[in-house]
Amino acid sequence: LLRAIKRLISGDKRSLDVARSNTNSELTQTLQQLKKSAASEADAGLISHIDDLLHLLL
Repeated sequence: LLRAIKRLISGDKRSLDVARSNTNSELTQTLQQLKKSAASEADAGLISHIDDLLHLLL
């Protein structure tokens, strides 16, 4: 993800697209795990933010 951010800053769009496709899957999995944890602690605000992020990724 850090590499993708650096590429965005440097304006390397194609490299960013490749980095995004490689990290979206990992990020989606992490967010889904975080959502499960938030659900077990009944944190509705966090769940809402996670849903927003997942919507952007999918």
